[in-house]
Amino acid sequence: MNITLIIVPLLLVMYLFFRFRSFPLFLRAMKTYNTGDTSKALAMLKDSVEAGLSAKHQLTVGYLLLKEGYPEDAERIFTFLMTTPQGKFNSNHARAYSALIHWKKGHLDEAIAELETLLESHYRTTALYSNLGFFLIEKGDMDKALKINLEAYEYNNQSPVIQDNLGLCYIKTEQWAMAEEIYDKLIESHPRFPDAWYNAALIAVHKGDKKKAESLLNSALEKKFSYLSTLSKTQVENQIEQVKGSSEIPE
Repeated sequence: MNITLIIVPLLLVMYLFFRFRSFPLFLRAMKTYNTGDTSKALAMLKDSVEAGLSAKHQLTVGYLLLKEGYPEDAERIFTFLMTTPQGKFNSNHARAYSALIHWKKGHLDEAIAELETLLESHYRTTALYSNLGFFLIEKGDMDKALKINLEAYEYNNQSPVIQDNLGLCYIKTEQWAMAEEIYDKLIESHPRFPDAWYNAALIAVHKGDKKKAESLLNSALEKKFSYLSTLSKTQVENQIEQVKGSSEIPE
């Protein structure tokens, strides 16, 4: 028996297994993540990156790591994707997500500048509009925030985050009827993040509908709060207490 005929195919199988095992590992990790076993899933996702995961899926891993509170790990992935050519992968995707890290570090102006530069280069994605729209609200530049969020809504009016940003703009500028129209549509889609429910409750408070406001705020508490959430459970709980005793929106 020619041992070469056995060894060569075996080596080929081993090579293919190790060369392409990253994607099956990534899929298993995502399945695990969706079941709620976050710690195990994140460990598997990191392993998939080490195993040579594609740039497109590394971007997803970076975002999930950031969302779950691992900014250093996320930043390493984003930096790699921004500085190392990855075939057809557009490094601007990583730049758009890296702006979230600037924001979490307290560098809001830097985050805005990064995204505005991308926008000026005609780069457009829902993620870019979602992040820039919120950052401008945080900055307090409501004229620019409203302009960008209207542009974002025209780009993708089905995005829950873009809807929430535009609705919040209307709340901040006291355009209550416009805000209510946005949030009526958004709440019907049952958004999975607490911010939308909290902001919708502010409209109910403004209208003096405490029962509806409290219901919306309780729904907000049931949603998952992440490292990227724009409010905390404590803020929601405090708002519930204020709703019970007052119809005023807190300053």
